[in-house]
Amino acid sequence: MIFTYTIDIYRFLYNDDLDMATVSSHYIQAAMGGALRHGIPQRELLRETGIAAEDLFNKDARIDGQKLVQLVQLIWLKLQDEFMGFTTNPCPNGVFSLMCDQVRHESKLFDLLKKAVHFYNLFTRDIQMDLTIKSGSLVQSFTFSDESLDPDHFYLEFWMTIWHRFPSWSIGEAITLKEVKLNYPQPSYIEELRLVFPCKLKFNQPMNQIIYDFSYCEKPMIRSGQEFREFLNRSPLDIITIPSDGTSLVANIRRQFEARHPSIPSIHQVASSYSITPQTLNKRLKQEGYNFQRIKDEYRLSKAINMLSSGLHSIQEISEELGYLEPRSFTRAFKRLTGASPRDYQPATRRTLDMRKLYWKNRT
Repeated sequence: MIFTYTIDIYRFLYNDDLDMATVSSHYIQAAMGGALRHGIPQRELLRETGIAAEDLFNKDARIDGQKLVQLVQLIWLKLQDEFMGFTTNPCPNGVFSLMCDQVRHESKLFDLLKKAVHFYNLFTRDIQMDLTIKSGSLVQSFTFSDESLDPDHFYLEFWMTIWHRFPSWSIGEAITLKEVKLNYPQPSYIEELRLVFPCKLKFNQPMNQIIYDFSYCEKPMIRSGQEFREFLNRSPLDIITIPSDGTSLVANIRRQFEARHPSIPSIHQVASSYSITPQTLNKRLKQEGYNFQRIKDEYRLSKAINMLSSGLHSIQEISEELGYLEPRSFTRAFKRLTGASPRDYQPATRRTLDMRKLYWKNRT
């Protein structure tokens, strides 16, 4: 069994049945780095996950998040390495599960973190962690012994995300991050990174760190042994684009969209629900690296990709579902956001069916 790292905070904490989000092609490329260095052919990874090569090399492409989940699973399986080939020495599948078994009896979060960090620091020198308390905040630091093996910082960001969301799940509360510090320059995918860490981001720092209020560390563990077992058996979900802080304004607006689907509320309606003006709403969203139109675009795009890839809906049906006046408007918007045609995301059988309908429509 491959241990699953990823934690869907929404489903664990809120039981929201949200659709899988989309991810930037950057993460697909970056996730493959360790496997490619260990001799796994890229075409093999693409074929077995169903990821299109043209999407991989299109920097503007957005890909169904489930594909990234499948890719991570596949690399774990092929390399037998929970560190995905990004370290000098492999971490055998099952180590995280063993760590969970060691820490699950702790009464408070801080006790869990101390024991978990000690466990990994004894197990490997490839990734070292440290906990400090500073000015009422918990500071967790991460050091990779050979950063050249993770040039795109994929596994560092993945690992830091785990150590934010695993504690959140353990106490049954989404931990609000104060700050995240990273020891590399601001990357080109900064907007994606703001989804992963919805807080103040600092680059070119001496250390890689996540920082949050120490009061969370004093909260009790609420998970039973059975819940830990179920957690370890869950299939992994997208850890990049699902915001880990369920209390953020962006997350709350997304939930409003879900609650009102298929109708999408206007910026005036959403602002009114907070008793503020649209201008103030966008000003607050800017603090989280967003604006209202982007939330709306990403919501529609995620819905569109899920519906297209299912093969159950025509482009006409999808455009109507998402509130476009006509299919051409939907197609233009889709191309603007992804750089590809909606038909590129449809299974071959669905494309054939739609083309036949279009052919006979033009004949009549």
